[in-house]
Formats: sequence, structure tokens, C-alpha cells
Amino acid sequence: NLGVGIGTAETHRDDSGYDDPLAWEVFCDLAVSDSITLTPAFFVIEKDGKDDVKGALVKTTFTF
Repeated sequence: NLGVGIGTAETHRDDSGYDDPLAWEVFCDLAVSDSITLTPAFFVIEKDGKDDVKGALVKTTFTF
């Protein structure tokens, strides 16, 4: 599986200049075995007038 998510908080207002944030992510499921799935993901949070926040993670799912 491959997926993309996009979201915003359009009604968010803050005096610090953090207006209209936009977040997006890309992820995919990788089956390691019949009972283990890895899901690596990369995300970005864009803020008006500020540096973007970027990150990555790996979720491991075990099924029995």
C-alpha cells in the first residue's frame, strides 16, 4: 500500500505568526513476513513565515 495524507487547520489563528498551517505525509506498507509489516512515513508541517518541520518514522505491526 502507498498513501498520501494532507491536512490543514484553516481556522487556527495565533499571534505568533503560525497561521494557516499545512501538513502532509507519504507512507507505504512493506510486508516483511506473514505476521510483520513495516510502515515507513515521511511528514512535513509548513508554517507561514517559519521553517518547515520535517520528520520520518517507522511503524512496526505484529499480527498473531
